[in-house]
Amino acid sequence: MLVTYVTIEDICSGLFQTQILDIVNEILTQEGHIEYEIIIINRPWKIFKHLKKKYKYKIQNKDLPIRFRYLPILPPLRYAVDSILFSTFVSGLLTSACKIFISKSTVVVHSRSYWATYASIKSQNKPVIFDMRSLWPAENISAGKLTEGSKAEKYWKNLERFCLNEAAISTGVTSGMVKYVKSIAPKCKASLIPISVDIRKFMFHADSRAIRRKELGWDDKIILVYSGSLGLAGINRTTLAEMLQQLLAINENINVLFLSMENAATIDKMMFNKSINTERYKIIQPAMKILPEWLSAGDIGVHALPKQLDSFTRLGTKVVEYWANGLPIIVNEFVGAAVEIINEFEVGYVHSIGDSKEETSDKIRKLLGYNREQITLFAQKMFSLQKVAAKYLEVYKNATFINSTY
Repeated sequence: MLVTYVTIEDICSGLFQTQILDIVNEILTQEGHIEYEIIIINRPWKIFKHLKKKYKYKIQNKDLPIRFRYLPILPPLRYAVDSILFSTFVSGLLTSACKIFISKSTVVVHSRSYWATYASIKSQNKPVIFDMRSLWPAENISAGKLTEGSKAEKYWKNLERFCLNEAAISTGVTSGMVKYVKSIAPKCKASLIPISVDIRKFMFHADSRAIRRKELGWDDKIILVYSGSLGLAGINRTTLAEMLQQLLAINENINVLFLSMENAATIDKMMFNKSINTERYKIIQPAMKILPEWLSAGDIGVHALPKQLDSFTRLGTKVVEYWANGLPIIVNEFVGAAVEIINEFEVGYVHSIGDSKEETSDKIRKLLGYNREQITLFAQKMFSLQKVAAKYLEVYKNATFINSTY
């Protein structure tokens, strides 16, 4: 069975490795009768960097039934979402690309994101999996890239319903997302497939912990870790800085380690705006393969988001990777899916602006006593690569069955 995977995810991003390629590899491990073609539609101005990465992936996967098709035709999307004209142009461009490059022998099209799904459905008479990942219209409204109540928002809401109603199966990464899907498209088939993590890559490394803490000069510090980007259009910055300001005020022995490819000046400005001394934080830009070593240096993972239309669905790849490394977490109330999990499984602390220093200090002390091995086991049970791959296999099989009944 040939599965065509369509994505506009940057081939050089960590998400392409962990949330696409790692999953594809695991699916092929579990099922020997599947072949993949991965169509990657990316921006042309990064072509040389992208081609180098594509070659690397091709060599790494040369013994597997995976074909990579890289199309450097994606226009700049920074201002596209709030323009019906530009959004329509991009939709048409991607539809044409899918019509030309998706193989006729494809049995199932696995499409990651709204645009990829729309293009796949419009160009093919095949079952399409709508891999949502996030509520794109709501996310863009919160990030200031889409105006609520505008004609452009209506365009995206209509596109969203079209994808949900026409896809064979839609997937959501949190229970809140699946509930939302069913609320606006009651007849669509929706499946919960959580964020994936490869425990073998992200597990705790005791030796690396000692080495990295010494390298930081923080042997005796309590280290809060923030990993990854600052969100779409930097939406996380203010809320994250406010939470860190409060946490750092608890104890002079607490420091923050940023593991991020964000511009260091951006992080410096974010912290400066909250009068956080440069001695209280450090910024490391680690390669993906050594990210777990730096996570191991930390004691608690942190994440914070502003209130958004889709707050009830939010979790974050970083949060799952924290847990895989054995880190308890501190989040604010607007990382909604994480809040639900913390309340049920006691793997972190939900911090509120009104929490007193004494209460916060007690919570941090409790988190420091958590067993990292137990948290890793929790992550393995909930988010393991093997579990997620098995769920996608089930979705593929259901999609082909649905198609055969038409």
